[in-house]
Amino acid sequence: MSRTLRVRQSQTVVPFGVGAVFDIQGESFVATGIGDWPSRGRQPIESARLAGRLGVSGFFAAPATANDRFDVANAPGAPYIRFPSWLFCGACRRMKRWRIADEKYGQAPRCPSCSPARTLAPMRFVQICQAGHLSDVDWWFWAHSRRDGGEWRQCGEREKLKFVVSERASGLEALSVACTAKDCGAVRDLLDVLGTHGMRCSGRNPWQRASEAVPCTRPVQIVQRTAGNLYYPIVHSALDIPETDTRARRRRARGPGA
Repeated sequence: MSRTLRVRQSQTVVPFGVGAVFDIQGESFVATGIGDWPSRGRQPIESARLAGRLGVSGFFAAPATANDRFDVANAPGAPYIRFPSWLFCGACRRMKRWRIADEKYGQAPRCPSCSPARTLAPMRFVQICQAGHLSDVDWWFWAHSRRDGGEWRQCGEREKLKFVVSERASGLEALSVACTAKDCGAVRDLLDVLGTHGMRCSGRNPWQRASEAVPCTRPVQIVQRTAGNLYYPIVHSALDIPETDTRARRRRARGPGA
């Protein structure tokens, strides 16, 4: 079943500006940095006073008709990419790390293991740091770690994971991430997943390439992807009243009776 995802131009500032997570129709996306905006359709915004105050050369409004780039090829709107990239199947519970190469325009992600193919759902949790970096939770690390902080198991199969639901518990304790690699069997529930853990920050955001990562030693915090503390936009406002009538400006400059 095809679908079309749209974001109004005004929403590209608040609430779905750069770095904001956008949930719609069971899917989850994040607004990319302005460096990924297509040049076609960008509208320059003149505000010399605001530019001077912020120390920038100028402004652009997000391209109008903001279609998600996975719905329409070469869409003119501001791009949103799928995030988190870790998804799971509600039927077989297999976890799948979704990549841009896996995308099909106008279609939600499908489980490669189920027949008929089931729609994949995004993982509920993501990780952030105080430097403003946003990334997927390292679920392999989580599955192979222990609550007491002890040594975690060694396993080379980083993407053979399952998101398991137990009928013997409730809440987050009923949810677990398990490794399905042969002779491994590592598993850990999500009882204490929220908060700060011993994971490392990736030093970049989801829309940035690995080569753009910077060293970051800030503590990583795991939060729900829809949490209110995930995204705090910094908004500056300015009021400009342009004078379009040159003759009127001249009369005012000369004074009454001129």
